[in-house]
Amino acid sequence: MKFRIYDKMNKIFIYDDDASGIKFLTDSKGNIFKFDHHLEMLDSNQYLISYHTGFFDECGKAIFNGDIVKDIIDEEIGYIGNRYGEYRAIIDNVSIRLDPDCADYLEVIGNIYENKEFLSIKEE
Repeated sequence: MKFRIYDKMNKIFIYDDDASGIKFLTDSKGNIFKFDHHLEMLDSNQYLISYHTGFFDECGKAIFNGDIVKDIIDEEIGYIGNRYGEYRAIIDNVSIRLDPDCADYLEVIGNIYENKEFLSIKEE
């Protein structure tokens, strides 16, 4: 499963397909491991994992859990979360099941780790 890791200390994302040669793994308990010549368990207080939902926005960009999205029809801003055991777009306090049809009307504009200010934007 494709994922990215947010490093809270350095405030950057690390992608599991990074060209650095360093590989990241997760286990069923959500622990994150780094493999760079040896296996090392990362501190869960410093790193957060964000899984790819399997969907792409209207521009073809991968949608991850924690992404901030804009509904391209209504221009409303929300985020991608995991509710009821499935990925959902939470926009204007409404939770919509994320599927290919829904994803086609979303645009990824940021994420909840680096762009929290987008969630406070309200259309006039």
